[in-house]
Amino acid sequence: MCAEVDEIWHEFILQTSEYKTFCEEYLPGRRFIHHSSISKEDYQKDFDISDRQFFEQQMSWLGYHNIFFGDYRETEMDHWKCTDFLYNSLNLSIDEINYRSSCIANELSQKIS
Repeated sequence: MCAEVDEIWHEFILQTSEYKTFCEEYLPGRRFIHHSSISKEDYQKDFDISDRQFFEQQMSWLGYHNIFFGDYRETEMDHWKCTDFLYNSLNLSIDEINYRSSCIANELSQKIS
């Protein structure tokens, strides 16, 4: 799967009603395709990216989450692989994760404008 398709897929996953309509009206099979997570190793293999590129993508996702949804909440930490890793493996606090995500969001916003 190419990066553009993956990006669209993840946008739709957050907008489930629109995603369901899109699947049923526009996809060749006209059926809803369920989302499933992928391991870091499989993701890197599928997209042919290095550890550094993987890390940079994960960090940009933190920023995009901040732009579109604001700060992470404690109850969300286990639902996002990136924040789960930062929170549970690196023992970063919710405040540290939100600070980092807001800094990344600022960098992304400057690139866009």
